[in-house]
Amino acid sequence: MAVLDDERLYKGLSGDKERKARRALLERLSNAGVPHDELVKAVEQDRLALLPAQLVIGGRTPYTLSQVAKKGRVDSGYLRQLLLAIGRANPVRGEKSFTEADVEQAKIIRRLLDGGLPRKGLLQVSRVLGLGMSSLAVAVSDLVLEALVDENASEDELAEQYSEAAQQLGPLLGPLLAQELLVHIREELSREALGRAEKRAGGTFGNETVAIAFADLVDFTKLGGQLPPERLGEMANLLADQATEVLSPPVQLVKTIGDAVMLASSDAKELVWTLHKLVKAIDKKGKDFPELRAGVAYGTAVTRGGDWFGKPVNVASRLTENAKPGTIDVSEEAKEAAGNRFDWSRKKRRLLKGVGRASYYRLKV
Repeated sequence: MAVLDDERLYKGLSGDKERKARRALLERLSNAGVPHDELVKAVEQDRLALLPAQLVIGGRTPYTLSQVAKKGRVDSGYLRQLLLAIGRANPVRGEKSFTEADVEQAKIIRRLLDGGLPRKGLLQVSRVLGLGMSSLAVAVSDLVLEALVDENASEDELAEQYSEAAQQLGPLLGPLLAQELLVHIREELSREALGRAEKRAGGTFGNETVAIAFADLVDFTKLGGQLPPERLGEMANLLADQATEVLSPPVQLVKTIGDAVMLASSDAKELVWTLHKLVKAIDKKGKDFPELRAGVAYGTAVTRGGDWFGKPVNVASRLTENAKPGTIDVSEEAKEAAGNRFDWSRKKRRLLKGVGRASYYRLKV
């Protein structure tokens, strides 16, 4: 294999052991069909050991963006916009960096557009998807590297470990993510359907009276561009752990949603008091930890599968978005149910998206 004698492929190596391991890896990749120029580029970019795993995950990249767009019957300019929104790198014109899977993705995009989804709306969804996927990819990669890869191994052994990890875990992640996405979509559709039923019923819908609260970390999304994913994950986990620690019956932790927690209680006073303790506990984490804000609403709702649906859920969510750091915004109904134990602000009114004008009180912690 004369092409493998190219000294550019052994740049930066010292000693026969390292060269032997590099040679073994190069032979594997060359036999798998990786072109010589791609091998040289991978060495220059210090990613040669990752090529076997990349081949397992993505396969060969025989297509340019224009070819993918043509096969998928999607305008190439629009396809480029979508891929950039998702977080993919902007390919150089004519660069072959796309796989068969990308072609299938383009065909799916065509079907979504033909099914009536607006181009602009699909771009917006792609941006949301990109934000979540980039953080998830880093978190999963870090987990795999820490658990399954021995970084003291030789380059050839390291490449084999990367490849085995991709073969074992790659096929599992797709179904897992798809299932969880479908579950969340199902919940949103249920929420929308129940919201419509509530409007038809004149604003009173549900069979249980409950206080609902959300609490989230302020500016958590902005921190995503400044902190490593593992630190963000630690912060979100700490919020969930702290919420579990301060609550007591009848207050229940319904679920965690990224940087937020959802709580519910039959007793509005106990729920507000729990939030008060939670905000103070998070504040004690210091200046390097984001502040907490919360919103509470009270009314009739429906419970399904441990989750809650109805007007108080929507109001609590919107009040949380409106709340200032270190405060709890409480709907008028929730304030009346909670009583006068707390130092309430003067009544305020605000237009809440999807809810309309609502009266609320602000509680500083």
